[in-house]
Amino acid sequence: MTTAVREVEEETGYRPKRVEHLVSYQPMAGMVDSEHILFLVHGAELVGKPEGEVEADRIEWVPMAEIPDMIARGDIWTSGTLIGLLQAQQRLNGRERG
Repeated sequence: MTTAVREVEEETGYRPKRVEHLVSYQPMAGMVDSEHILFLVHGAELVGKPEGEVEADRIEWVPMAEIPDMIARGDIWTSGTLIGLLQAQQRLNGRERG
């Protein structure tokens, strides 16, 4: 989790306020042992510009309600991102009901 927080700040310039484990998964189970661990961040503070090369083309806040259309258009298509968004949506919707 410490590494994830540091990477978010380095890559985006935002420092996460609250972080929780979201899901762990194996993208190529049976072929490669490569556990991926995803975290859910609640709130962030802008602390500066991204350091070094920014891996993202664009950094912006996107409302969860826009995600299905972004997936349908092909703007979001990588497996890890899709898994994380699905889990985040389920977790956040569960809190609204509870």
